[in-house]
Amino acid sequence: ARLYEEAEHRATELSNGLAELQKSYRDLDAVSRALTRKEIELGNLIEQTELRATRLLALHRIANGAAGADTETALLQRVAEATVKEMNLDVCLIATLRVRDQTLQIVSQAGNIHPQNDLNALLGWLNPLSQIVEMNTPLLARDLGQRGWGESKLIQALQLRSFIAVPILIGGRLAGVSLLGSQSAQSPFSSEDIDLFTILANQIGAGLENIRLDSETQQQLAKNTQLFAETRELQAFSASVFESLQQGLVVLDTKSRVLSINDWIKQTFGWTDNLVGQNLFDFRPLYRDLGL
Repeated sequence: ARLYEEAEHRATELSNGLAELQKSYRDLDAVSRALTRKEIELGNLIEQTELRATRLLALHRIANGAAGADTETALLQRVAEATVKEMNLDVCLIATLRVRDQTLQIVSQAGNIHPQNDLNALLGWLNPLSQIVEMNTPLLARDLGQRGWGESKLIQALQLRSFIAVPILIGGRLAGVSLLGSQSAQSPFSSEDIDLFTILANQIGAGLENIRLDSETQQQLAKNTQLFAETRELQAFSASVFESLQQGLVVLDTKSRVLSINDWIKQTFGWTDNLVGQNLFDFRPLYRDLGL
């Protein structure tokens, strides 16, 4: 009986030890799973950070590539082509907003786009570009089933599976829209990309503003140059008429000081240019008495 009790006690101890061992194993397994999840999260974070850093560097290269463009069309086309290349995207569209009628017009496009598609003709239907004009906020679509984007004729023509569209502002006012899209099944976009592509849109807006300011400056310079030439011609004509008159002519300022004397009065009365700047009535008081 004593041996049986000892054996039973020993069995109980072994059972308790086994239960503790199983609990420890479960705890260890939970810790291992948690570490695995953290490792995956850390890996994703590193991947996202590297991707963001790569795209920030790409933004710098896009800006450098667009530098030197002297027209809006040239600038936007360079940006569209560089964006597709540097961001590894399938499609980039840039549309500007016409001031006179507040309508959009696609002025540059790059990527895998069928050349026979008239994309501007599709802007009259449901499309993300027009929604940006209405809402003036960025739009991220990773699931085209949302809001019916899969039914958009523009999206279908571009064969997009996901996209980001952001407004282009000049001086705080909407000037256009950029659309960046992917034709692959797995969306390359995240919510953080909205900030990234908003930076790109701001760069586009700044470039457009600089070109417009330069154009306005050149136009004003051309007007001023033309006005100066016309003024010189008028001055030359006036001087010719002034000197050809066969009678004396003296030009005075508001204080009766002599500004100019024509040749006739110089030859007839012997006046000289030394009188320029002097008061006429000090030189000829009689003229004041005559009421001149």
